[in-house]
Amino acid sequence: MKAGRSLFPWFFSAGCVGLFVALILAYGSWAADLVNGWVRLALWPTIIFGMADPAEIWLKIVLVLLLFGGNFVWYGILGTVVGLCFRWVSSSRSPDPSLFK
Repeated sequence: MKAGRSLFPWFFSAGCVGLFVALILAYGSWAADLVNGWVRLALWPTIIFGMADPAEIWLKIVLVLLLFGGNFVWYGILGTVVGLCFRWVSSSRSPDPSLFK
């Protein structure tokens, strides 16, 4: 279970970065001028769900949760993969402890 706990910071920190990116792209008026539509789609892939235009308020809340929560989860998964790669590289480069006995 220790392996799961050590990957949580990777997931959480990358997810927070994804949430920050989504907030900047959604509410930063200067970001809309600087970022191309394709780049925005690459940085915030769940924005495609923003094309829906719900009428009821509860559907709008669900849509916002899907947009921002989906980006948090997507970036978190990417951060976990990066964490696994760093763990694999660091474990493959560490010397065998039996050599130092």
